[in-house]
Amino acid sequence: MGSVRHGSDVSSIQFRQAIEQAPVAILLLKGEDLVIEMANPAVLVLMDRGSA
Repeated sequence: MGSVRHGSDVSSIQFRQAIEQAPVAILLLKGEDLVIEMANPAVLVLMDRGSA
């Protein structure tokens, strides 16, 4: 079962890295209240919260 867990962890890390490196704005929202779980640098620039 350890290798399945490890594979899941690696997949999650790769997913987050892909979002961080994407050239387009990506925003991950969570739950009914739409809480921001993750925003990549392109989103932050659009929201005027980061540098270009």
